[in-house]
Amino acid sequence: MKWIKAEGVEFKYIFPNDKNFTEVEFLFKTKIIDSYYNMPLLRDNDLPDELYKIIQNGNNTRLAIFKRPQFPKNQKENITFYDAPYCIVWPNYDIDLNVLDQKVINDTFNDQDFINSIKTYIQRVVCFTCHQEYVSLVIDPGAIYIILDKSGKPDSSKLDLLEKKLHRVNLKKCPNCSSSFTIYVAKILYKCEDKKFTW
Repeated sequence: MKWIKAEGVEFKYIFPNDKNFTEVEFLFKTKIIDSYYNMPLLRDNDLPDELYKIIQNGNNTRLAIFKRPQFPKNQKENITFYDAPYCIVWPNYDIDLNVLDQKVINDTFNDQDFINSIKTYIQRVVCFTCHQEYVSLVIDPGAIYIILDKSGKPDSSKLDLLEKKLHRVNLKKCPNCSSSFTIYVAKILYKCEDKKFTW
């Protein structure tokens, strides 16, 4: 694992088979939504417990930890940051993540390596037209990317990174009937009835 900064955002990049992953694994195992500020990666109680391990070693996915802010009720209090587990996915682009892993290790990566990525969580998605169910990587439109200013506070002038990334993503439609989903689906992992991964 390694704290890095890409596109102005600081986050912890988790390598495949990371020997230090046990230190943060509890974040990826939980399925309990404590509050708006403490959201799990697996947002469905019926999802397989070990699904995050498969994601960790995907051909276009990596696990990561981002800081999620809780803004105080009054200006005298400090902003609190939570460790929020996510899956980074490069949904529409070919990328050799083994090469990127090495770049992260050597500190030779740059913003271009992450420009086509987007952070997601895992959820069961239902097509309201044909009623097929899929386990998918879903984009939370409320989970903005936080870029901190020099004082360590979120820079309110730089809150549009998620919007820019959404414009680059070709959102997935139902493979069965081609209908649009009612939420932002970046990648379909498998159809629930057969559990065969799409990669």
